[in-house]
Amino acid sequence: VGANDGMLHGFDARVGTTAATNGGDELFAYVPNSVFGNLIELTDPAYSHRYYVDGTPRVSDVWISGSWKTMVVGTTGAGGKSVFALDVTNPSSMSSNSVMWEFSHPDMGYTMGQPALVALPNEKFGVIVSSGYHDNAPQDGKVWILDAVDGSIIRQITLPTTGNLGSPLASDTDYNQVADRVYVADTLGNVWRIDLSGSNPSSWGIPSSLGNDPLFVAKDGNGDRQAI
Repeated sequence: VGANDGMLHGFDARVGTTAATNGGDELFAYVPNSVFGNLIELTDPAYSHRYYVDGTPRVSDVWISGSWKTMVVGTTGAGGKSVFALDVTNPSSMSSNSVMWEFSHPDMGYTMGQPALVALPNEKFGVIVSSGYHDNAPQDGKVWILDAVDGSIIRQITLPTTGNLGSPLASDTDYNQVADRVYVADTLGNVWRIDLSGSNPSSWGIPSSLGNDPLFVAKDGNGDRQAI
């Protein structure tokens, strides 16, 4: 769970309070690099509330580097502009080596949305994240598909919208446990569809049948757009 003390905390969720179960004990805490410089403000006697690591993390088992591991991918939410990944396969023995990577980008806003962590058609596991929320309207929207191993960009997809983007939802439409479609909505009422068609990431994007148009636009009875 992320917290506005600047840390992502990992707790033992097993029921019980004996030494054998350690129920409720904190196992580790991690401070993302993008909020580290702001920690000193917590000691200011005149401190007023600010956000730090209030994003909701995603946890999943992934096959990387020849073995199964458990990853947690967290966001800084309204407190920063980054996504980070930890190897929590052995949560009781965490160290600096458990930090896998942290990703940011000049076009990334506040990472309010929960990332997706899925198997991809190119036989890799990936993290899918949107460009999030900005203080001012962005020129366009971005969806990044990152390599779960090191956070490198597998594919960057540009969406023609000045709205802020929410959480990307990955979908497996042919039931083979591999993501082949992504949906993401924005604050202008657009729902965007991205197809992950084939093993070559360069072919992933808005399907040609839609051109550069959204899949759906939410409007009220007067025709005014409704933020999603």
